[in-house]
Amino acid sequence: MMIYKVCSKAVWEEIRQLTSWNGSPHDLRDGFIHFSTASQLDGTVRKHYAGQTDLMLLAIDAEL
Repeated sequence: MMIYKVCSKAVWEEIRQLTSWNGSPHDLRDGFIHFSTASQLDGTVRKHYAGQTDLMLLAIDAEL
């Protein structure tokens, strides 16, 4: 099953420099990394990223 993380390009560039990542400030505040299923992506972007144009979509195989 694929799960998805929406983030800004700046966050993606930060992640790429690291060997591990504990999440965005929102993830850390909530105590878990927020992911979406394919069917949740539209709602996630509309609710949390409205108006942002520098978004990246990270796809993660949850079964690995």
